[in-house]
Amino acid sequence: MFLTKEDISVSGMFLTGFSANYIRGVINAPGLSPSAYVAAFIQAAEQEYEVVRRPWFDKYETDLRGAGIRTRRGSGIDAYVVQYYLIADERAGTVTLLSFEAPESEWDEAWKHGKLMLSAVGWR
Repeated sequence: MFLTKEDISVSGMFLTGFSANYIRGVINAPGLSPSAYVAAFIQAAEQEYEVVRRPWFDKYETDLRGAGIRTRRGSGIDAYVVQYYLIADERAGTVTLLSFEAPESEWDEAWKHGKLMLSAVGWR
């Protein structure tokens, strides 16, 4: 699912927007639980991108775990910020990947909307 500032039907991409992805069958991957998938995702983001907000971890209920990180990519006028939040569901064997991204130059204003979108779907 995508909620974007730009019309993605024209270019197939966006600069500012929210996306939600539901990843099934994580528990079926050899040696990989949903929580391990989330931890690996966060670790890869830390290694690949500049970290703007350090990773944080939440526990919702018995089988749900959340984790988030905010990263910066690119430089100068091309820099953009991505806030990720992932929810691991151990019982269902799924991961929900939520993200909001915007050009760094527009981040403060865009994040007012992004925070509302992420909050509506479970981000703390």
